[in-house]
Formats: sequence, C-alpha cells, structure tokens
Amino acid sequence: MDNLKKNPAFKMGCIVITVILVLSSLVIAPPEGLAPEGWTMLAIVIGAMILFISEAIPLAATCFMIIVAMKYTGVMPWKTIQQTACSSTVFFCMAGFGIGAALQNTNLAAILLRALYRLGKGDSRKMISAVCWLSAIISIFVSDGAAQIVVLAVVTGVVKAFGDPEPGTSRLAGGLMMAITVGAFTGGLFLPCSNSVNVAIMDLSEVISGTPMTFFQWALFGVPCGLILTIFGAFMLPRYFKPEQLSSQQKSDVEKLFSSIPNHFEKKDKWYIAITLVMIVLWFASNWVKKLDTATVAMGGMFLMMLPGVNLLSAKDYKKNFSAMVIVTMLCIFPLASGMSSTGAGEWVVNKIFADSASWNLILIFIMATIAAFLVHCLVPQGSANGALSATVIAPVLVGAGVPVAAAMALVGIQAGTGFLFPIEGTWQYTFGTGHYSFTDCIKGNWPITLVGMLCCVIVIPLLSMVYAGIGLIG
Repeated sequence: MDNLKKNPAFKMGCIVITVILVLSSLVIAPPEGLAPEGWTMLAIVIGAMILFISEAIPLAATCFMIIVAMKYTGVMPWKTIQQTACSSTVFFCMAGFGIGAALQNTNLAAILLRALYRLGKGDSRKMISAVCWLSAIISIFVSDGAAQIVVLAVVTGVVKAFGDPEPGTSRLAGGLMMAITVGAFTGGLFLPCSNSVNVAIMDLSEVISGTPMTFFQWALFGVPCGLILTIFGAFMLPRYFKPEQLSSQQKSDVEKLFSSIPNHFEKKDKWYIAITLVMIVLWFASNWVKKLDTATVAMGGMFLMMLPGVNLLSAKDYKKNFSAMVIVTMLCIFPLASGMSSTGAGEWVVNKIFADSASWNLILIFIMATIAAFLVHCLVPQGSANGALSATVIAPVLVGAGVPVAAAMALVGIQAGTGFLFPIEGTWQYTFGTGHYSFTDCIKGNWPITLVGMLCCVIVIPLLSMVYAGIGLIG
C-alpha cells in the first residue's frame, strides 16, 4: 500500500478523480431530496476523503483545497466559512501546546514513574503496566502527543540505564515504548482537555444537533471508558510482550538513574500542579457557569505558566512545541462539517443509509455506528479530520434514533481519539519510530484493546446513557 501511495501515476489519478467528481456535481442534477448545494458539498467531502486516504497531496494542501472548493462552488459564503473556521477548539489547541511544553520543564513524570517502578519492585511486566498508567495519567491533563513526548524522555533514560538494547532485540523495551502510546490514547479519553479531538467533537455537537455538549457531560462518559481501557491496556500489554526480567545489576543501574531525581516536588512542580488543578475546577464549573469555556480557561492557565516568578514556560519552549499542522486542520475541517450540516447533505446521507433505522434495535444502531466510526478512523488516520467526518455523518444517526447527543459524541470521540490497531498516524511515530516494536507487534498486541474500545461504545455508553438520562444529567 505504501508503495502504491508513492506512485506518481496513482497520486495524479486520485487528484483527477477528485476534480472530476466535484465539477460533475455542478452539472449533474442532484438526487431527489437533496439541494444542489448539498449535492456539491457531498462531492467535496468524498473528494476530501479520497485525498486523505490516498495521501496524493500533503494533508495541508487537502485542507486548503476544501476551503477553496467550498467557496468557488458556492456551497457556503466566504463570510460563513471564516466564521465557522475559527472555533474555540483552535484557541484550545494553541493554549494546549504551551501547557504541554510547560510539563516538559517539570519533574512530575519522572517522580511518578519512579514511584510506580518501586511499587512494582522492578518486575518487568509491572514496569510496562506502570508506563501505560504513567502515560495515561499525564494524557488526562495534556494532549496525547505532549504526554508521549514527556513520558518518552523519561522511559528512554530507563531503557539506556538497563543496557540500551538494539531496537527490536528487547521485549521489555518494546513493551515500554508501546505502552507510552497506548496509555496516551486511553488517558486522552477522560476529559475534553485530554485531547484536542475531544474539544473539536464537543464543539461540533451544537453545529450538528443544536444541543451543546459540556465539559462535565464528556467526563461522564470519558472517565469510565478511559479507565476501563487503561486498566485493560496495562493488563494486556505485558502479557503480549512477555518481557525479559532485569538482572540485579540492571535494577541497580535503573535505581541509580532514579536517585538523581528530586525526592520532593520542586517549586516548578508545585506551580504546575496548582495551575492545572485550578483549570480542571474551572473546566468542570463551566457546566454550570456558562461564561466559562474550555478554551479561555486553557489560555488563562498558559498565561499563568509564563508569568515571572512561575517561569514554567518560555517563548522558545512554546515555539518548539507548536504544531501548525493541527491548527491548519482545525481551521479547514470545521467549515467542512458545518457545510455538511447547513446544506442538508449530512441529513440526506443519514436518511438514505439508515432509512429503516426506526425499526432497528438501538443496540444494533450503536454497533453499526461504532463500526462505521472505526472504519473512518482507519481510512482517515488523522484525529481532527476523522473526528469531524464521523461527527458529521455518524452522530446524527444516533441522535435521530433518540440517543442523547452527549452519548453520540462520546461514541464518536472514542473511535476518533483511539487508533490502537495500526501505527499509521502521526501520534504513533513518537514510539514506533524508535524501532523497539514492529507493525506486527502493534496488531497482535492491540487487537484485544481495540475490541474492548468497541465494546465500550456498544455496551458501556448505552448503559451509562440510560442511567444519566434517568437522573437528568444529560438530555
């Protein structure tokens, strides 16, 4: 597949097909029940998916062409595109880069890993579990990528301490590296602030259904599902890797490394904990205090971290951690989702594909929606893009069947934010790029975790939805 994607003829073919598809929608009459603008919008979405999947042009180019096509085909006025592009998610992401960079300047990850290592008494299997938990805990408060960078720095030191084995020769090193990414994914489900994709999907809930989803409502589903997956991931990975045990000398070398870490929180660690706790309290309070929102609270937190006397974050740190590609994707994907809604294209697709869904069992609808969202993630392995597409097309099916919008968005969020099976998206490259585990390891070690994630969507979320709706926490 990779060789095919690198073939110039294949790339050009995908581009030509996309252009023909969009231009044809302007001259071919739309099917019954779909307005001309919706017909063209649908063609743009399909064309975007072709380019996302084929990687015929860089991701940024595809995102930009979505906006160009939407304006010049007339599916959405330029002013509306501008208004829908700049969502609160963009501001949250910009602040999140700083919060993640500030975490790298603390000792928190190293102190926590040392505590978990000693709790497991140096057992290799427990070391892998400990790293999974460490990555998950940190990912609750910062984005998946930032969590992996922080934990990878600490774990790399540990791997070097027990001998720095050649990539692919140590099952322990492989398990530790994979546990970083798996834990980042599972911890990234807990709260909206845990992953920028979560915030994007939350924002889209009002665009798609007219009903906003709050920080608290996300946590109602994200915390239990994230906890289940973290527990299972920390249990499963050591059993798959079957790591070699450390010798007495290796344990001594690891302990020597940990002895260089401060025994108590330093001033910068305390500042980070205090500011993060304040942000979390305000984020939860936003469920009742409508003036508060996830983005501005994060921006305020980053401001505090940069204050003189706190000095958790410098301009250089922020610039180093900033990812323009995330912002570009957000700015271009939100108008795409809004266009699917405003032109009626999303509703038409839902009505056609799920015309008989009113007679379906609700669990069957959850199963179909989960599989569809999983496939969208496999085909479009970029969190923001696949999250927006799934939220636009799949979530309305659940809402139309009577599922509360918060539950529908939680299902989409789990499948958009976790991609355990194939190391094909950017967030995997932090650890997959080390070479300590293989593509096959990823599939064999993670298919049970993938299955549990899907079971969360078809069993846990429906059950929680009924309970929460019964006591008035969601509507």
